[in-house]
Amino acid sequence: MVDTTSDKLILPIGSKIVVPRRTVVVAEDYEDVRQTYIDVLNNFLGELGLQIISASNKVEAIVGINAHRDDGALVMTDMRMPRDPNDGNEVAEAGLANGFQVVVVSGTSTDVKENVRARCLAVRGKPMDIDDLCNLVRRAIVLSNPAVGNGATR
Repeated sequence: MVDTTSDKLILPIGSKIVVPRRTVVVAEDYEDVRQTYIDVLNNFLGELGLQIISASNKVEAIVGINAHRDDGALVMTDMRMPRDPNDGNEVAEAGLANGFQVVVVSGTSTDVKENVRARCLAVRGKPMDIDDLCNLVRRAIVLSNPAVGNGATR
């Protein structure tokens, strides 16, 4: 079981040691929007011990995803970065392929490919509600760490 309030792992005897998946990649080309998401995560969910990777474009996001495939919990991505409707789909697909939960946040959700939408934890419009964001991050942590909670899937 993972204690979400600390870095301690509580494992039954004979269990393998698992690194908690707590890295969140925030991919958003508008700096003020990206920083708002990061501030909300730090201020409202600091007790989860999240490591937040800030990405201003598709390349930075995919580099962050690849660097954290072993401890990644969530990719939160804008759909158009910068203004390319396919960038968000590529970021989402990279996250899904590497074991991350994915939340797409976009002003134009019609740009989300159906095969990506079907596998995402959520697709939300902008502006995003703070409570909704916090609940989705908590859910992503639980889903990314099967030892937390009951291991339920989406």
